[in-house]
Amino acid sequence: YLKSHGVKVRWAPPSYAATHQKTITVDDAVSIIMTLNLTSRYYATTRDFAVIDRNRADVAAIEEVFDHDFAGDSSSTEPKGSGDLVWSPGSDGTLVDLIDSARHSLYVENEEMSEYTIVDALEAAARRGVHVDLVMTYERQWASNLEALAAAGVHVRVYPDTATALYIHAKVIAVDPGDSDQKVFVGSENFSWESLEYNRELGIILGSRQGSIIAKVADTVKADWSGGRPFG
Repeated sequence: YLKSHGVKVRWAPPSYAATHQKTITVDDAVSIIMTLNLTSRYYATTRDFAVIDRNRADVAAIEEVFDHDFAGDSSSTEPKGSGDLVWSPGSDGTLVDLIDSARHSLYVENEEMSEYTIVDALEAAARRGVHVDLVMTYERQWASNLEALAAAGVHVRVYPDTATALYIHAKVIAVDPGDSDQKVFVGSENFSWESLEYNRELGIILGSRQGSIIAKVADTVKADWSGGRPFG
């Protein structure tokens, strides 16, 4: 349909397990970095976020990767932009470092919870006294990791996977919101090995200069957490 209406459509190169990145870039000037899919029937019932990025270095980096992938190039390319972009394959260490940087609080939403390095980092944060709130849609395949997180002191709440419940599709980590060194990650990366190490994905880490955005994300996660049921 798109091709018949003049859109140039190509399949992604086979070098990635999946092309899971969710971005729109307009006029070499602005990129929207999203957790959400372009499927509007989910918007009313699914938790997602998007960040509008006008940083020239970021936009140029996103366009460079797009051109690389659009051309079907199977070689690796991961430009860093202004240093705040989080590219996959290879984002595992960056997200672990972000979690490890928390001193007081972490507020987390994700669709998946299978990657052991992320689970270990969240457990370690809770054990060193960081307040960790995690909310996600319950799936049986995540149950053992959710049990381990709860045992470590993470405050886990879940929503049922039903047609009427809020579905947590977001992929966000808010670190120490309100502090001088607060940060937030928003992106397409799920907490799975495939997503972090094999897919084409993109996220962004915002710092204290974007405090209003960090506050909005953290407040939304807190509200979602309050609306979930305790796990266990």
